[in-house]
Amino acid sequence: MKKFPATVTRQLVYNGLPIVNELFPARKVQSYRARSEILYEPFPTIYWLASKELAAAVSVLESNSFISSFEERMRNDCDARAVLCKQHQAYTQERSDMLLTEAGKAVLKGNPWLPKGFVSRGIGGIQLSDPPSPDMFEHVGLKCLHLHYAHYLASNGNNIVGHWVARELGVQCKIEVDLNDLEWSLATLSEEGRR
Repeated sequence: MKKFPATVTRQLVYNGLPIVNELFPARKVQSYRARSEILYEPFPTIYWLASKELAAAVSVLESNSFISSFEERMRNDCDARAVLCKQHQAYTQERSDMLLTEAGKAVLKGNPWLPKGFVSRGIGGIQLSDPPSPDMFEHVGLKCLHLHYAHYLASNGNNIVGHWVARELGVQCKIEVDLNDLEWSLATLSEEGRR
């Protein structure tokens, strides 16, 4: 199966530069057996860091064990678990809403099974319990700080883990992004979605 990059639909711009790509929640795949057959598969990560500087800085946090630190913090804070659970549910709804756009309806016409691939997937495709519960974070990891930070920026701060990342970026890397200075623009990229 040949997989194509996800399509960038919009870009979040800060100081004139794109820092987050919004991605359509499905990407094209082509069967090697039937080369003319183009299908779609779920692509659960709808926000991706576009800034190499921010991605590198978040990688520094990851290499310094902040994923483990934040997972421990999450396990010990029932309020944070409840907040993140609601944020996962909102993200899932946002992704589903993207499939209701004209572009989404066109994709679903030939791939009606596609939404089933998202039902139990939260931020960045993290497998959620059914029904989602704050207790699931005792067993579910955070996966990647990049996706939480991208969601934090794209949602105007509505990601608790992304908030922790933003705080540590300020302390550890002296990087701060003012959420009030972000604006969305139509994507200038068509078939790209890489960090």
